[in-house]
Amino acid sequence: MRLLVTNNRLAQTCATLCALCPHAEHIVATSITSGGDGTDQCPETPQIPAQNPHMKFFNDQRGYLSIDVTPEQWQTHFRIIDYVSRRGAALKTRASYVVEAGRPSLQRA
Repeated sequence: MRLLVTNNRLAQTCATLCALCPHAEHIVATSITSGGDGTDQCPETPQIPAQNPHMKFFNDQRGYLSIDVTPEQWQTHFRIIDYVSRRGAALKTRASYVVEAGRPSLQRA
């Protein structure tokens, strides 16, 4: 199983998800304004890969997921903004991942 998590609080739920469904892809995100502006990397980021080797991507910025689903694949785009505390933040795609039909493996798009 591979897991994408975009918020430190959500990272704490990874062990539960892995235990419930060890052979599936889980893609998790926070809401666009939870916790203020957020940052690309929070102070805990360097420890996250060692503590959660099943994670492929971790980001603490605010945003949402945009998902394209076809019979051939499931593609997820992590859409982020740099700040929510004031108007005018540009919307960006921080990362994209794909799961192809018949291949239960998360790949960077």
